[in-house]
Amino acid sequence: MLTQKFKNRLKQVIKAYLLKNNIYVSKTTPYSNLVSFLTLLKPMQTNYELIRIGSDTDGGYLIPNDLKGIDTCFSPGVSTTSDFEYNNINII
Repeated sequence: MLTQKFKNRLKQVIKAYLLKNNIYVSKTTPYSNLVSFLTLLKPMQTNYELIRIGSDTDGGYLIPNDLKGIDTCFSPGVSTTSDFEYNNINII
């Protein structure tokens, strides 16, 4: 029988190996939690036209054209691009 200490060490070694090879493993969110969250999302009407910000290849973001007074914005994103932050604006 494997000891808990050995299991923990084995888990650390496997995680390190996977990370070194750009393989990311994480726990998943239960389906019911996702459904609960998604039911909260609803379209919102504004008095501003929408502008698209972001690269032409990642889908970008549609945001209200209400940027007066905003000089800095950051999106954590999910990749290595920073097109959103560099303000590649296309008005729709």
